[in-house]
Amino acid sequence: MKFLRPLMLVSMLLFVRCEDNDISVYQYDIPQITSDGWTTSSLSEVGLRRSNMEKLINLLASRDDHYVHGIAIARKGKLVLEYYLPLYDSEGNNKGYDGEDLHFQASVSKSFTSALCGIAIDQGLLPDIETEISDLYPEYTDIIQGEKESITLHHVLSMTSGLDWADDVPYNTPDKDGYHLIHDDDPIHYVLSKEMVFTPGSQFLYNSGNTVILGDLIEKASGMGLETFAEEYLFGPLGIEDHYWEVFSSGIAFSSGGLYLNMRDMLKLGQLYIDDGVWNGKQVVPAAWIRQSLSEHIPLPLRYLGDVGTGYGYQWWLGEYGHDNMEAFIAAGWGGQFVIGIPEMELVVAVTGGEYLRSNPFAVYEMIIEDYILRGIDG
Repeated sequence: MKFLRPLMLVSMLLFVRCEDNDISVYQYDIPQITSDGWTTSSLSEVGLRRSNMEKLINLLASRDDHYVHGIAIARKGKLVLEYYLPLYDSEGNNKGYDGEDLHFQASVSKSFTSALCGIAIDQGLLPDIETEISDLYPEYTDIIQGEKESITLHHVLSMTSGLDWADDVPYNTPDKDGYHLIHDDDPIHYVLSKEMVFTPGSQFLYNSGNTVILGDLIEKASGMGLETFAEEYLFGPLGIEDHYWEVFSSGIAFSSGGLYLNMRDMLKLGQLYIDDGVWNGKQVVPAAWIRQSLSEHIPLPLRYLGDVGTGYGYQWWLGEYGHDNMEAFIAAGWGGQFVIGIPEMELVVAVTGGEYLRSNPFAVYEMIIEDYILRGIDG
């Protein structure tokens, strides 16, 4: 098992052409049954055309860039496709990527953190979402002043806190807000000390600091590290045995972006939300929280995620796919990490990638969903 980290993956961006590495033509096979809790099935049994999926995989394998690392698809509650593309270094050596490797999730971590918030609220560890942050952080009353006093958990969850933020990646220089999350002794103080740029609840502004607040509140309320809490109440029930969640130098969890999982396990989050919080017959996340999380709490000021994004829920992007504008929920992370659910089609797709140096990597992912998967549905 390997950890596929951003710096390692960025160093592997000088790829050679696929034909120079003797990549064989992909032919579909049913995913293996393991002990991870997935039921597997064939594409035809869930109404997906094999020819479309084989064309998709062969297209991805033939691309010179190899920015897509892997793809997994579940339909009607069953895992029906799982494929890992080779990762080449600049000398053409295949460094390997398989189902055991833990891949950097980037901001897909935010959607996992949202699920943990729902669990913590259901357990009574966190209060109602209309609770003001000032009540939860009495130690910061000196900086939670003016309009900041009206910021609630709802605002933090929906990226409408009004706190100024520039979520530029990578977080490698002091002029970037993310740098201070990683390196400051008190990142919560840094987030809460930012200026207000609009009234809470009135506008959308993507802010990883909001998610770090959520993770910190869970840790404070539970008396557990975020990964330990997740292991007990989310990962464990989902059968996620291998995981890693980074911690900042301050000791606070990197809840906005530091999670590592294998691809079959990241796909489980989408299936969990398709099934109203139930996994293999057990209610893991309250159904009411699933509905709240996937409701639009703020429209997006412009189209995000290419031409797909329309609104934002609780740490989930909301969008539309297909000619019929089918509703979708999307967990999206830097570099091309995605968990996409389309409830109307009972469809969940997970993609891992390495597009860390591109500003707009979304076209290829729209192509995967629109041109191959949705067009490959027979019933």
